[in-house]
Amino acid sequence: QDINIHVLQQYQMYILTELKNESKTHNNKMGVLSAFYSDCIKQDWISKENNPFDKIDELPTNYGTKNKPYTNEEIADMKEWILENDPYLWDIISFIYYSFLRPGELRDLKVGDIDLKENVIRVWVESSKGKRCDIVPIASGLRKIINKMNLDEYDKDCYVFSGSKKPSTLQIGKNYMTKHFLKVKQHFGFDKDPDYTLYGFKHTAAVNWYKAEKDIRKIQKMCRHTTVTTTERYLKSLGLLDDENAVSMLPEI
Repeated sequence: QDINIHVLQQYQMYILTELKNESKTHNNKMGVLSAFYSDCIKQDWISKENNPFDKIDELPTNYGTKNKPYTNEEIADMKEWILENDPYLWDIISFIYYSFLRPGELRDLKVGDIDLKENVIRVWVESSKGKRCDIVPIASGLRKIINKMNLDEYDKDCYVFSGSKKPSTLQIGKNYMTKHFLKVKQHFGFDKDPDYTLYGFKHTAAVNWYKAEKDIRKIQKMCRHTTVTTTERYLKSLGLLDDENAVSMLPEI
């Protein structure tokens, strides 16, 4: 009940000036708090009158300007070249595409985090309350990659990816993925645009999946977004959710 518009404004300033978070992160944090506040109202723990979050607007973001998705034609060309010149890099790309993992999360991934019996990957994420475990299902395309890597032959504490191109107790270098993908970007002319990145393969997966199924909930879970609103903003930033022809599929009555 002590939360009011002034407290929220102070928190906004803390997020933007002290933590130096971008608008996207600001909106996500405020969205989580707003959702929690709404739940408290539903439980009658606090009054629904004068909800301070009603006065808080989202900040404009450049959500979609970085990590541009690739077209399927571009991916087909890159795949052929990468498999011929750097096949280990294609394993890395496949993990990003099929699991929606960030490159940093992929560096931390260990053999024991991959559970083929349950068909899931456990992703350990740092949060304000310590580490939390996110669960990501293993797509059939990724399972083929995992089977090929023979991970069951390695200790569970080994990192899945390393500089030796096989599971190891030594984590892959921070710049390994970026350096190797830079050669791909240079070959195909993507190096002229900094918004084309390795992480763009995750966005490519989101685009392809949404076009195939139009299921926001599945993408929300795969992206590990805390709210559907975040997923909606994310999809809009990728040029989705604005299908002008969608109304043509509305059944007649």
